[in-house]
Amino acid sequence: MGTDEAVVGVVQHEDGILLVGTSVDVQALAERFDASSKSTAKLTPDLLLAAGAAFYGLSEAQAQSGRWMKLTAESATTLREAGITASTKDGLLAGVARGPAGSIVGHLRFEPAALATPAAPMVLAATATAMALRQTAKEMTDYLEAIDIKVEQLLAETKYREVAQLHGISLALDEATMIHEQLGTVSATTWSKIQGNSTDLHIALSSALEHLRGFADDARTATSSSAFSSATKKIKSELPFWLAVLSTAINLQDRLAVLEIARVTATDPDELDNHRRAIGLSRADRLSGVWKIVHSLAEAFHRPDLLTDSEKLRHPRLSTQIDANVNTINAQLATFAHHARLENLALVNARHRAWRGALGAVPKAARARVKAVGAHVGAARDQVVLDMAARIEDKRRQELPNDPGSDVALRESDKEVQ
Repeated sequence: MGTDEAVVGVVQHEDGILLVGTSVDVQALAERFDASSKSTAKLTPDLLLAAGAAFYGLSEAQAQSGRWMKLTAESATTLREAGITASTKDGLLAGVARGPAGSIVGHLRFEPAALATPAAPMVLAATATAMALRQTAKEMTDYLEAIDIKVEQLLAETKYREVAQLHGISLALDEATMIHEQLGTVSATTWSKIQGNSTDLHIALSSALEHLRGFADDARTATSSSAFSSATKKIKSELPFWLAVLSTAINLQDRLAVLEIARVTATDPDELDNHRRAIGLSRADRLSGVWKIVHSLAEAFHRPDLLTDSEKLRHPRLSTQIDANVNTINAQLATFAHHARLENLALVNARHRAWRGALGAVPKAARARVKAVGAHVGAARDQVVLDMAARIEDKRRQELPNDPGSDVALRESDKEVQ
């Protein structure tokens, strides 16, 4: 290899790309992959050292900078077109980008990587996993900022024991992460302070999920529009807090996993791959449980028995409030799902039909009901609906008011059925 040749080690693993080389070349290649990507992070000193040593022929001078960047459709296409096809276990793709010094992008060529040792694939996979976990932890922090809930505000909550415990865990992880980033190691003393926190984090996460499950039960078991409105109002108010607790627990678990990988890398590298796999499986199982409960909560608002056209006419203001509550809750769940990377979360949209649309649908429904039950209407409430339908038919050609509350006749009928 000539001294005028630039070399960058490139690794694609799961949802991220690792780049190892000089700072100039790494920056240039990162922009080539996806110039618009903001999901990038620098490798910590220990991870940079391990990743650089994994590539055969990558000198110490060339392995001075490392970056992890989120894999996007654009960067995946660039990798594929560039020809990085050398495969190892777990879908790890490793290659080397070569070109004249100072112009690696303009004269870019890729070739399969020659890895230095049999353990190199495991080291690179662990490095990629650790950096991906750092990114997911950051995304949970971004979520808290997006919903304008400060971490200190959340962790200061003392009403729930498991939430209060998050404060101490967060401080311990802050200290351990700072030491790791500055010294490139997680000492035995540092690890002893944080290794027992996993159980408390699981308890906090479970508590948040239990509250979400309770919200779903409240929405699912409401027996009237009034009860459903009260349930959605309560959920809209309390849901952001428990989603924030859930996000904080996920954030801290990911940060703890990063430090675990760093500790095992330094003390027991032969077990590194087993730890990395176990961490990945545990996280996938944890997020699967989160997805199921969040999905169940989203589905709980599909109550066609309470959201009929007749109900909308009987209680126009109450119905409008329910729609507003459900739409707000949907937005809260959608924001969380986006940052937590929960795929295929089907949110049940609130009815966006205007009051005018309900008016047009009731006469047809009322006539069908008359045909089914004959001339005898058993309930006074049904008779009120039929009377309203008749009046509506007479006024079909007239311009309808925008505000249902301005219709005196409907207001009077509303009082009769309440």
